[in-house]
Amino acid sequence: MYYLFIIVLENCPYSINAIKLLDNLKIKYKYLIVKTNEKEKYKTDEIQTFPQIYLKKKKTNDSLLLGGLSDFDYFIKTFINQTYDKKNILIFNNKYKYWHKKPILRLLEIINQK
Repeated sequence: MYYLFIIVLENCPYSINAIKLLDNLKIKYKYLIVKTNEKEKYKTDEIQTFPQIYLKKKKTNDSLLLGGLSDFDYFIKTFINQTYDKKNILIFNNKYKYWHKKPILRLLEIINQK
């Protein structure tokens, strides 16, 4: 089972907008609120900004970074209310080369569940 996990920075407008987007689209997610004085602990070589949006697999530590708000917004605009489409998957794979087909399909399922 997969789910979206978002690390949000307290009082960050981008983090607030990501949560609003998910809520408006009725997409289920889990989140962690980070205080400003703790934000350095959550920055990595892959991402240094907030929010940080991941696809996580339940009962494991496995996760794949989708990115920040602009990455998620692009994904939503491209894939919301869409089914598996080889052209769109190819576009996604060009940007996220380390993602395999199964997690992409799970992400599509998550954003299109109502």
